[in-house]
Amino acid sequence: MTAMTRAAGASESVERGRPDPHGRPSSPLTVAAAVSLSLLGDSLLYAVLPSQAAALGIPLVLVGVLLSVNRFVRFVTNSWAGAVYARRGRQRPFFLAMVGATLTTLAYAPPWGFWPFLLARALWGACFSFLRMGQMLAVLQSARTAERGRRLGQVQAVSRIGTVFALVVGGYLTDHLGYRFTIMLFGALTAVGAAIALRDWWTTRARPADVSGQHETSSSSAAIPAAAPGGLDPSDGTGAAAARDNRPDGHFNRQAAVIYVAGFAQGFAGFGLVMGTLSLLLLQRFGQQVAVPGGAVGVATLSGWLLGVRWVLELLLAPAGGRLSDRLGRHSTVLAGIALQAASLLVLARATSAGATVASACVLFAGLVVLAVSLDATAADLAARGRPTVLMSRYNTAQDLGAALGPSVGYTLGETIGLSGMYAGLAALLVVVAGLFVASFREAGRTPAARGLGAG
Repeated sequence: MTAMTRAAGASESVERGRPDPHGRPSSPLTVAAAVSLSLLGDSLLYAVLPSQAAALGIPLVLVGVLLSVNRFVRFVTNSWAGAVYARRGRQRPFFLAMVGATLTTLAYAPPWGFWPFLLARALWGACFSFLRMGQMLAVLQSARTAERGRRLGQVQAVSRIGTVFALVVGGYLTDHLGYRFTIMLFGALTAVGAAIALRDWWTTRARPADVSGQHETSSSSAAIPAAAPGGLDPSDGTGAAAARDNRPDGHFNRQAAVIYVAGFAQGFAGFGLVMGTLSLLLLQRFGQQVAVPGGAVGVATLSGWLLGVRWVLELLLAPAGGRLSDRLGRHSTVLAGIALQAASLLVLARATSAGATVASACVLFAGLVVLAVSLDATAADLAARGRPTVLMSRYNTAQDLGAALGPSVGYTLGETIGLSGMYAGLAALLVVVAGLFVASFREAGRTPAARGLGAG
């Protein structure tokens, strides 16, 4: 069996040691483009659902439930997605998830009322479990350890183009052309993403492995020169350890546990608590109007701008952060991301001017992007050593759990100890996570087999 055939089946052969007969792997950027289109409807809801709730027959008090149920569903469906990918390979489940994303986006259009809308949101959460897992497996299939961070940064940036487009353009279209027109348009664009996934699936199936090896120098097939047991890249010096790593030992499991804890902390601190309480922080410190050079802006406007900056920074910094993690080592970039976030949280806790608050929030978002792509790459490196769908599904679930708990815990602690004390405590939590990461991965960073995890 050629290396190309084994590489194409990485999502299955990594898990079960069995080749996939469907030819060579897809481009991760193609997969990311489909995911980007799938995010249009979901992202639009965060911007416009509060203002459209009455017209859709949804009580305003239940809008928060609709915007969060998709995360809670993923606590279950992330593991389900991992099991399905391990059995069926990547292309077909990914395509079916894109079809589901199209249908759920279109289901947001009619005034169904709360319960049908809740069902659509829950189904979207299940679909996104498959889409996110498929995107990460596409990178594992096609990228060497030495370039995995850059590839993950690229797909992360491409997949978030849909989020930025929906937030920037979707609100404008809703105001001028109506909510239903906008959501139907976004549903049609999501269907284009499903068509991309279908074409990718059938193109891959129609391109059988070349037993003569004449295409093994192509970028997609050469990315994994030979899929040793456990899905390892022999060029990294890990092939001899494949059999051992496919039966994870205690050291592997401890590192996996730290990755889950770090993923939870990342989701809790950045995606959940800070993103959920930033508007409240601005309101408490500056009131309804925030003084800026040349006048004043409403606190809602400033909050929206800052949240938009967060996604723009992801588009700009994710590829660079991934490239840095390849060159400097996962260890260094994970710690750099944590340091940026911890320092900016301490500034946010003490800032009294609007300028310092906005600047520290932007630095915080930059650190969040660097940490996110570096942690993703670290998790992917560890997953390549054994049980990839299991590890990645648990890692995704840990992030979702943190992101789901963040806003509610943030508002509770904000009422008891205040936002300043809470942000300072969050900085301390990130420092503890950094210590756990250093203690767990220090030994791995000294070995050639874990070059991607090293301190750089």
